[in-house]
Amino acid sequence: MVTKNNIFGSLCEDVFINILCRLPMGDVLRCKCVSKEWHQFVSYVYIAWLSAKAPISGIYFRVAKGKEVPFVATFCPQDAKDQQNHVVAYNQSVHYVASAPLKPDLVPYWHHSFDKPSSPEMSLASLLPFDHRGPDFLDSCNGLLLFVERPRPQYFVCNPAIRQCVPVPLPPSSVQLTSLYASLAFDPSESTEYRLVISSLTTQPQCLHVFYSQTGEWKTNELQLEPFTSSKSFKLVRHSVYMKNKVYRLSMFCKILCFDLESMKARVLNCPSQKSPSCPRAVKAEPPPGCIGVSNGVLMYVIDEDEYVCVWLLRKSNESSEWILKNRICSLYLWKSVKKTCFLGRMVWLRYCGFHPTSDILFLGTVSAIYMYHMGSDHLEAVRHLGFYEMHCGYFFPLFLHRNMFVTLKNWCRDVNAKIDDNEDIHDPWCYFEQ
Repeated sequence: MVTKNNIFGSLCEDVFINILCRLPMGDVLRCKCVSKEWHQFVSYVYIAWLSAKAPISGIYFRVAKGKEVPFVATFCPQDAKDQQNHVVAYNQSVHYVASAPLKPDLVPYWHHSFDKPSSPEMSLASLLPFDHRGPDFLDSCNGLLLFVERPRPQYFVCNPAIRQCVPVPLPPSSVQLTSLYASLAFDPSESTEYRLVISSLTTQPQCLHVFYSQTGEWKTNELQLEPFTSSKSFKLVRHSVYMKNKVYRLSMFCKILCFDLESMKARVLNCPSQKSPSCPRAVKAEPPPGCIGVSNGVLMYVIDEDEYVCVWLLRKSNESSEWILKNRICSLYLWKSVKKTCFLGRMVWLRYCGFHPTSDILFLGTVSAIYMYHMGSDHLEAVRHLGFYEMHCGYFFPLFLHRNMFVTLKNWCRDVNAKIDDNEDIHDPWCYFEQ
């Protein structure tokens, strides 16, 4: 029997990794066809090593465009700005997905990743089997993307780096989905398999539905979580964060829900704000209360407080956790810095929309541009300036970070369309879902 030892001889894994990383990625992937042992080594050892070191190569974000979107500049009256926010918040037909690569000096990568590391292949045009819009883009986690075909939810997981898109098997008929907003749980340093997570908190019993790509099966676990208010609604923001077997979701009530995928339990974290939590208004479109993300292996939270942008990190010790104030940035300083590069006065608003996972960088956005703010050096750098008739939707929706992963996705669902009609239509509000 051929074993790993007699294939590789006395050479250790590090030597083979050092050899493979000098080859074009296409040649490396073809090595998987040599034998079962080579397939396992490339898939579970080399790809995991490669993916764990992959830097952030670009961003995905929402833009609104069309004649329904009014043109608004910074000097326009507040009524005009409110009208624009209302269109962006409630008219999902104007939303599209856009992307932007990061600059080459921010993408330190090795030879075989792409010929042009500053322009990674991030196009979604021919990747999905349906005509998608911004609201259909649910999540991005370490290089994998999650889309949903609505209103009858059929989920698709995509890997743009290898141009692969696979449907996710529908949940069993016994599972009643109260929301179509799912989360991806994927970290190549943990496993090359992903999980799809959907919470149902307004039903009794409360449940956490998880799809496992390794087995192609859905599993349901009961939860016990008390609502924040008398309305018994959690109002969870669409954007989620995955880190170390935990999925985090921000609530419109200034709370963070943590779903532990090992213990299958949920707990509530209070957001570190000095202001009293306020309920979202039903008439005026308001952005989520802050933004969460992962940076350097810890959970981050950013919010506006008394003319400052406060960046917090969650420090854990044993079973307890504590919020620590990491940075306190003057909002006026950020406004003045961005205004120098803002064309035609199209700033309107300035809002944080994401964290860099390995650097002390906070992503900021205006109506017409996206920036990176280096918190250590107070340096502001433009990532993307939008076109005249495009509007960045970062006031309501955080951006998604992308890195190139070469993990092959399993297709457990060969015939998708045959089962879609069995599901009921599901509709959710613009920025959050009621559970």
